Amino acid sequence: MTARVQAERDLQKVQEELAQSRYLQSLGYLVGGIAHEVRNPLFALQTVAAGLKRRLEGREDLEEFFRHLDEQSSRLAALMNDLLQYGKPIQREAMTEVDLEEVLRAAVSSVLLAQREAEGRVVLTAPHGVRVRGSRNHLERLFQNLLTNAFAFSPAGEPVEVSLTVEEGQAVVTVRDRGSGIPPALLDRLFEPFVTGRKGGTGLGLAIVHRTVEVHGGTVEARNNTPDAGATFTVRLPLLFPP
Repeated sequence: MTARVQAERDLQKVQEELAQSRYLQSLGYLVGGIAHEVRNPLFALQTVAAGLKRRLEGREDLEEFFRHLDEQSSRLAALMNDLLQYGKPIQREAMTEVDLEEVLRAAVSSVLLAQREAEGRVVLTAPHGVRVRGSRNHLERLFQNLLTNAFAFSPAGEPVEVSLTVEEGQAVVTVRDRGSGIPPALLDRLFEPFVTGRKGGTGLGLAIVHRTVEVHGGTVEARNNTPDAGATFTVRLPLLFPP
């Protein structure tokens, strides 16, 4: 392959990635606007349903209907929150110095509180003093999403391993589970909105991860573990103070 052909292919790849980035940005604005419009009537419906439930309290023949209302409205509310998060832009000018060890420990603590079955199942290896420029809140949510996803696919009792290292001027965070792995048909589309292999998932968690990493100037990739079971997600972010 000549240098010219390689250069043309590299240019084409960059153009395709730029077009995809612009598409996802436009999609983010669209879904964020839709979620904002849907959230208000959803809140009104939840309020009316709660009032109706109080008024008809004690009606055992209606309990199943109220349970179904609660479950479905909660599911829709979670979807709206994910849509709003995906559509909300991250302001680069608001980014500050962030210690990734502190971010990872906060993310782990949050997930352990939310998922009791995950208690004691996170193996975290993270040196202190690895700093990046970013939004602490968005980075915490990024790793919360990856951890939640890892636990969703991990067999009961199996640990999830999280490690932070430094490589060639980048902070590298890996989240490794021992689950069933990623279906080959999903590998190339895993970070697209509404693509999910998790039952009950909205298909936005990994799309939010991708968008957050992109805004922070980094990359994220997923691969199946070989020969071991499970999958590993790798996030690379530029160091604030490279060696």
